[in-house]
Amino acid sequence: MKNWISCFMLILCIACTGNGVPGGVLPKDKMEAVIWDMIQADQYCHEYVIKDSLKKNIGEERLKLYERVFRMHQTTREEFDKSYAYYSTHPKLMQDVFDSLSTKGTRKLQDFYKPAIQPDTSGHEIIRKRLDSLRRQ
Repeated sequence: MKNWISCFMLILCIACTGNGVPGGVLPKDKMEAVIWDMIQADQYCHEYVIKDSLKKNIGEERLKLYERVFRMHQTTREEFDKSYAYYSTHPKLMQDVFDSLSTKGTRKLQDFYKPAIQPDTSGHEIIRKRLDSLRRQ
């Protein structure tokens, strides 16, 4: 009886440690990475390909970029579509993915506007003290 209980507890522990998505569906972190790169590909199309639209079919170029994203993440469009459909039917998981993407985007935007070199204010204090000492004389 003790062996059965131990076996049941082991199975229960193994079952609870999964990432919550079935086989054939991208895990949450990989789904985030793929969607992030697809957003970047869309932005590239919007900023650069449209300006050269006389020579290129924008939709075709966007699909080529998506295929590059899928190859980069070692997945396929079919696997992504299946995963997106799964996440769409599980709003909590989809919300987690998009919340993470939003946080990442906000952080990248803040980093973009942050000065590359922090100003050195240590010299300002020395100058202020010297000016104060000159005023006292």
